Amino acid sequence: MRNRKTPINEIIANLAANRMFRRFFMLGLVMAVAIVLLLISAPWNTSLPEPTATPDPSVSETSTPDVYDTPPVETPMVDDPSINSSDTLPTPPPTPPPVDSLFANPLTGESWHEDVSSKRPFAVAIGNTTDAMPQLGIGKADIILEYVVEGTTRIMALYQDVSYVGAIGGIRSFRSSSYEISAGFDAIFVHWIGREYNGDEIPGNPVTRRGSIDASWGSLGYRYRGKVSPHNAVTSGERLTENLPSSYRTEHESGYDQSMAFKADGTPANGQTANSVDVRFYTDEKLTYFNYDANSGKYNVRQYGKDVTDYESRERLSFTNLIVLKTEVRPYGNEHGHRYIKSVGEGTGYYINGGKYIEITWSRPELTSPYSFSLTDGTPLEMGVGKTYICIIKDTLEPSFS
Repeated sequence: MRNRKTPINEIIANLAANRMFRRFFMLGLVMAVAIVLLLISAPWNTSLPEPTATPDPSVSETSTPDVYDTPPVETPMVDDPSINSSDTLPTPPPTPPPVDSLFANPLTGESWHEDVSSKRPFAVAIGNTTDAMPQLGIGKADIILEYVVEGTTRIMALYQDVSYVGAIGGIRSFRSSSYEISAGFDAIFVHWIGREYNGDEIPGNPVTRRGSIDASWGSLGYRYRGKVSPHNAVTSGERLTENLPSSYRTEHESGYDQSMAFKADGTPANGQTANSVDVRFYTDEKLTYFNYDANSGKYNVRQYGKDVTDYESRERLSFTNLIVLKTEVRPYGNEHGHRYIKSVGEGTGYYINGGKYIEITWSRPELTSPYSFSLTDGTPLEMGVGKTYICIIKDTLEPSFS
């Protein structure tokens, strides 16, 4: 006789009739529901939080150099009063006292009211895209340098005596090329955060923070809500002079010579016609146009189909001297499209003044050496007294003269 199999519904009925089983079943059910609810309400995070780095404004430029080996990171462009922003610009700077013919600005040759030849200038990295225009404070720069960055150009405004300059901006992030160019004037380089991948692209010449200052630190800069992000990072001459950490060297080392020579009329002898100068910086990217005004003896600047003007004064920028420096410019090869600009060594270029141009050479033996400009026969270049615009372009390109 075969054993009869117990139907499943009969087994369930017997278990349900068992009081002890019912108690354990209900307890297990409650515990399962509680576990599910805890899992649903708990935040899921499979990684540890990133450490927050706090910049130290007291970092000395004489401290151990640190190589920038991470992709650039810029501060969030949030117009929020809680992160030091403002609807207003700094009060107008004081008017310089009457000039004294005994003293001259070493970057322009123009008379100044005191001897500033031993002072380090400030060099501020400023955006140069269409939405960055018009920039703040560029009308008071002694020298403007334009050079290529990823996909466009950036300008660097040099101020020998920044104490008489108002708002300056919008300040952009650190690039190794910017820092190295500024070092050619022994300048204090001003940027807004930003670290750059460097690796081994510049053999024997690691990029460091020595001599540069992050304007997002402390009271050096702020966000001006009158400009659009990311071109609203602003500083001023007053903020730079009063809030620069005391650890920063503000004077040139003994024996330093910027080696820029000036004369009243800098028109090159035997120069060729240069009433219009068109400059391309890197392959098919950005063009800058210069047109000579014989009445003023200066070159006006145009880009993106409009005049280059200062944000506050609204005055058109014009320059007595133009210099085009040809050098090696190439991609680093990283994913961010950063460019390497050779600024140490030697090369060729052009000097333009008074509607004429000539070929010149430039040299700079070391990173700490100043730029030196010469005629092709080795004679030191003498420029016209006044402001200078310097374009740094790829060495396979040529400016157009007409």
